[in-house]
Amino acid sequence: MIKVGIAGSGGISYAHANAYLALKERAKVVAVSDVELGRAEALAKYLGGAKVYSDYKDMVESEDIDAVDICLPHHIHKEAILYSIEREKHVICEKPLTTSLSDAEEIEAKVKESKVVFLPAHTNIFIPSTQEAKRIIAMGTIGKVLTLRTTDCFRGNVTGWRTKKELMGGGELIDTGYHPTYLMLYLANSEPTEVFAYLERFVQRMEGEDTALVLIKFKDNSIGLIHSSWAYDTPYGHQYFSVSGEYGELFGGGNKIGLKMHGWQEVKKELAWKDGFLGEIEHFINVIEKREKPIQTVSDSLKVMRVIAAAYKSAEEGKPIRL
Repeated sequence: MIKVGIAGSGGISYAHANAYLALKERAKVVAVSDVELGRAEALAKYLGGAKVYSDYKDMVESEDIDAVDICLPHHIHKEAILYSIEREKHVICEKPLTTSLSDAEEIEAKVKESKVVFLPAHTNIFIPSTQEAKRIIAMGTIGKVLTLRTTDCFRGNVTGWRTKKELMGGGELIDTGYHPTYLMLYLANSEPTEVFAYLERFVQRMEGEDTALVLIKFKDNSIGLIHSSWAYDTPYGHQYFSVSGEYGELFGGGNKIGLKMHGWQEVKKELAWKDGFLGEIEHFINVIEKREKPIQTVSDSLKVMRVIAAAYKSAEEGKPIRL
């Protein structure tokens, strides 16, 4: 039984809590924390009982826990990750890894020095369509990958700390845009070499951008386009991907996937549904217990941070940035 402490009791913590409840035979949340004690109490009640703390540090020091699940605002991620791994706790951390590239590099170094498991909460890696797409690409079905597109767009209502650039590490791109970035890098068969970005604030009252279009050139000459926004909805749902290869195109999102080979009729398939949060938490437990090798590591998170940092620099300077 893996004993877990959840640091941060905001909205995203409930998605994690649902996964632990579904895996109650293997993991148990024994403590939760939040600076707003009422929120921590509400989450503890939702979980069926857990000890409540107003400071995650007190929770990590006081409780006999094996792992810390970090669901805190972006600007606290680095401190919470380092504090936990220094005390030999396994860590799963919500996106983004942190708010700056230099902090991300420091985290990677500290994680690699330690003996604990660190898993970035790259939720969309674990949804059925992503895993099926990865399998089809690896089989060579669509041939050499030419272009990739990943999208995560919806009209939001940005409030609180997310309106502040310093606390976010930027704007929408480093928040929701983090999802299509790691998804792009996961599906690509090559390493990113160059980034060009347009960032804009269209409708949201926030200091950072609410919309991002990011082009990535890969070492094998394939090109990726990341499209993310809090300014508007897109007609096919808010999360989806497409991959064009020399023999055809692969596309999907959620539990749906499609394949259109050149000269053949389009084939669509609905896969058995599995929640991405459940998938990532289950994988976290399996990695701790040495049943599986990690699908994503701190180095994958650092790669995402390098692309995002380059995107911000590109938008500022109006030119492509080499990685």
